[in-house]
Amino acid sequence: MTAVPSPTGQTIDVICDSCGVVVTATNTCVHDEELVRTVLIEIGWAGSPFAAGRHTCVPCATRASSRRPAEGKTVGESPSRASYSLREEAGIVVVAARGDIELGSAEELRMLLTMAIGAGQPVVLDLDGVNLVDAAALGVMVRARQTAKQLEVPLCLAAPSRFLLTVLHTMRLRRAFPIFASRAAAVGALARTAPPEATGSAGLVAGELVMRPS
Repeated sequence: MTAVPSPTGQTIDVICDSCGVVVTATNTCVHDEELVRTVLIEIGWAGSPFAAGRHTCVPCATRASSRRPAEGKTVGESPSRASYSLREEAGIVVVAARGDIELGSAEELRMLLTMAIGAGQPVVLDLDGVNLVDAAALGVMVRARQTAKQLEVPLCLAAPSRFLLTVLHTMRLRRAFPIFASRAAAVGALARTAPPEATGSAGLVAGELVMRPS
């Protein structure tokens, strides 16, 4: 266990798996000792939303995200580093993610989802090729869902991994998002329900915008 609830349940000791530092956080939200997502968001750490997963303090996560790739490789070649693309298909904005979405790349995802939802068109978050989503990234997705709901913009997930489906189910968020097995299925479903003005030629993007970690 890398996150250990106190016997009273009032506090949780979160241990950094990289440097070993321990932070005792007040437990005001977690009622299941297996889940620590809300605590991680409050203290700004990266890692699994589950107590038994790996957790990394802010300095260690920052150092890891700022490391340059090995000589002879370019940014984005490593499958563990997240990269994103934004494009329009049939009047639907598709935000596609690849690699592990962790603290160091969650902000880029937030920016893209904010841009897509703000355009007022239906949005698909394509997670094909994403294996790991940590607490910071899950927080971004939940906040994006709240914003989309307020603006009455459809937002759905496509091709989430079994890990993410398990996390959403455990966090009681499984029904918060419409979920499709593939991007094509999601785009097709949203295109059939989108109003005519949302499927015109004036879209959010022309071609494809690719964002990769620096």
